[in-house]
Amino acid sequence: MILTGCSSVPEDDRTTPPTVSESATTDTGAVSATTDTGAVSATEDPSSPSAGLIHAVHHQCDFGSKILRYLATGDNQGDPKLDTAFSQHVGVSLPQARAMADQSIERCDAAISKQEAAQASAAASAQAEASEAEAEAQASAMAAQDKADRLTREQKVCAPLGGTVQDGGDISADLCVSTNKGEATDEAHLSCASATIPFQPDGTLSAADIATFKEGYPGCFS
Repeated sequence: MILTGCSSVPEDDRTTPPTVSESATTDTGAVSATTDTGAVSATEDPSSPSAGLIHAVHHQCDFGSKILRYLATGDNQGDPKLDTAFSQHVGVSLPQARAMADQSIERCDAAISKQEAAQASAAASAQAEASEAEAEAQASAMAAQDKADRLTREQKVCAPLGGTVQDGGDISADLCVSTNKGEATDEAHLSCASATIPFQPDGTLSAADIATFKEGYPGCFS
């Protein structure tokens, strides 16, 4: 059951009235009748500062004066949920009425605070995931750009020799592959498909490697 003004909080956290103290019950367990001086007065303004209610942290839980008025008069003020939650306690003493109102406010505040904490945690997790995804996307984009730049630099070195770059995944595995038919003189050199020069760590081709492959694969590199 949910009290008016606290619609976002689970019913059990806002409408269950606090247990009436033993001093307020008869031997049979029923709520005892109160004296004229101890009962909540219908003419007393329950919402005045003298009512002494705790301050609601959330505005949805600021219904203490409404509960006090109901316990004093039995008038549900158009809210039948008050009847369900407090009808058996109409006419209790003012201290008991305040205790009931205070406990209802506290339960409402606790429930909303719990919801807010859960929502904040979910939002933080979502933000962390979004940040991680963005970082991964940026890293991937940078890696792709680095690769494109590397292959472009290597191609500028390889192309003048009559070759093209074969991407090996990183500079240590990249190769300058001959695109010429060559001038093979024996069966082992029928084509230049095997004429591949490895790149140096700085992205260049060593003069010694170029000379070796030119000699071993005549006509494959210019």
